[in-house]
Amino acid sequence: MPPRNNAPYTERHITILNDQIQTTRLLESERELLARVARGGGLEEVLNDIVLAVEKASGGEMLASILIVSEDGSRLTQGAAPSLAADYNAAINGIAIGPKAGSCGTAAFRGEPVFVSDIANDPLWLRRMVWPPAGRCRSAAPMAASLAPLPTITTSRKAPASAISKPSR
Repeated sequence: MPPRNNAPYTERHITILNDQIQTTRLLESERELLARVARGGGLEEVLNDIVLAVEKASGGEMLASILIVSEDGSRLTQGAAPSLAADYNAAINGIAIGPKAGSCGTAAFRGEPVFVSDIANDPLWLRRMVWPPAGRCRSAAPMAASLAPLPTITTSRKAPASAISKPSR
């Protein structure tokens, strides 16, 4: 209900409204994705749409990608990353998974989410690894353990986000 006497909306009202708008956008994206799957949309197309929906929901603050664990469980292969540079995607395609294989490779190895707030100094990111083009916060999480091969979804903030990041453990 709007404030009485034409008083300006409070910050709380604006926050609630923004949350409702974001929820509506996410639901619309979800409906579109489910419709595409129901129509028999190709895997690459559906994965690209998932990534674009995640990026859109962040308000343009994040880039996202999906990598898929190879059949033998040893490497990550490109699933979708429409907003990342082609040379970066090529550099990480086929990267080995392991206990210190960046956010994506480590999440696939552990089977659990990984959060990194400072890629340059985190022990999961070896100096020889290719770093993502965006920001310093990187997180990766397995999408569904029941899927084979296992996909991971990864987000990178365009700006540092250490205040909300969790340690990589």
